[in-house]
Amino acid sequence: MKRRLLFSVLILAGILSVSSLNFSEKAVRQNQEGDVTETGSDHIRLNAVDADRSDKSEFTNSIGMKFVLISPGTFMMGSPPDEPGRFDRERLHRVTLTKGFYMQTTEVTQGQWKAVMGNNPSEFKNCGNNCPVEKVSWDDVREFIKKLNRKEGAGKYRLPTEAEWEYACRAGTDTPFSFGRCLSTDQANYWGEYFSLPGCPKGEDRGKTVSVASFPANSWGLYDMHGNIHEWCQDTFGTDTYARDQTDPIYMVGSDRVLRGGSWFSFARICRSADRRNLSPDSRGSNFGFRLARTYQRRISIEAGRKHVPVCGPDARAGKGEALCGHISGGCEHTDSEHPAPVSALQERDISVHPQAEYELHYIGISDWPFLCGCAG
Repeated sequence: MKRRLLFSVLILAGILSVSSLNFSEKAVRQNQEGDVTETGSDHIRLNAVDADRSDKSEFTNSIGMKFVLISPGTFMMGSPPDEPGRFDRERLHRVTLTKGFYMQTTEVTQGQWKAVMGNNPSEFKNCGNNCPVEKVSWDDVREFIKKLNRKEGAGKYRLPTEAEWEYACRAGTDTPFSFGRCLSTDQANYWGEYFSLPGCPKGEDRGKTVSVASFPANSWGLYDMHGNIHEWCQDTFGTDTYARDQTDPIYMVGSDRVLRGGSWFSFARICRSADRRNLSPDSRGSNFGFRLARTYQRRISIEAGRKHVPVCGPDARAGKGEALCGHISGGCEHTDSEHPAPVSALQERDISVHPQAEYELHYIGISDWPFLCGCAG
């Protein structure tokens, strides 16, 4: 019997370690402990074991990109009126990020770009594979991300939002730079020979990019958040979000995209944590590059079972078309909802998850063999 039932489940993350989920063709309810329950007689029971606490604080992907987990938190975004070198578009305001995320520890390198795109657009090719890729537009980066997500089968790599970028750059600080009031050319690659902040020592002007991670990381393990290359962010450029306190802001009005961090060709004031640049998404330059973020994931074990129903396997069809197969993925765009592959009834898969995130569970009938497909919203 062909059936397609859509259930929408609100997962309250972080308040339980084991949730018992029961679904039927009737309404789905959720109790205060986060358990979703239903009293229908014809139901499917899922035991979701939340293994969030065992997630890695860092990981390295298939092309050598290293990421660290950035925890949620609240910070003051922008700069105070008395900060040297500030601009009016940096109004100080409180921002709360409710979702953790992974941030790449370095800028994307020429070698990593070539591994995905098969070319190298950089001006400073002689710098080598470990130098940041540059002369890439925001539009170019979008294509890179699409290809990387297909290559990794992840669907979760992206650019950081502007708020995520500044939060990660500051790493708990409220000074102009994550290293303090001044930025030394022993700490970052920028035009330091003449253009340090007032009262700060001058330094070296290298006049080009250098290998990533050539300088000390900030206290959260991120390299080159100041200087080397400007980094594209996801947001369009605007000032509306700076007018008031925000929660999980992302600005998507207009066309110009945000660049952060300054570059080898920048004054110190442009390398400050709060500085904001904007250009059209097709702009390229030898001082434009990027680093990636990745949506935080939680590992959940799903055990599917039903009385008198065989699990998936060679004998599953013997159950008069009532076999249940768990098919969990990070997003519907990576799920063949017409022909989902049968998998074991108890397994672990990556699921994109955020506090208060809404999840959809699709009960899909294919001929006489229904499957369960979980897609993160």
